[in-house]
Amino acid sequence: MNLHNVKSFDLGGINYPVKYVKEIGGDPNLNGMAYLEKRFIRIRDDLDKDHASQVFCHELTHCILSIMGNELCDDEECVDLFGTFLQQALKTIK
Repeated sequence: MNLHNVKSFDLGGINYPVKYVKEIGGDPNLNGMAYLEKRFIRIRDDLDKDHASQVFCHELTHCILSIMGNELCDDEECVDLFGTFLQQALKTIK
């Protein structure tokens, strides 16, 4: 499954575009960001494929939890761990 260059995805009937950019929000340390209210994701365009797919799964987890109204949406440790496991599962689907 190709997760490092996703262009968009749908959740709950809502389309979320994914854009790959040089810098996110003026912060060179950010690798990705889910803009939950505006419903889009930004990911740095200089990440290697594996790192980009992990960042995508992390931001996707934020989006899913937000749509669910789950308070874990703001728990970076939980989102990071879940996103990592999600990426591992998706990239090993046979």
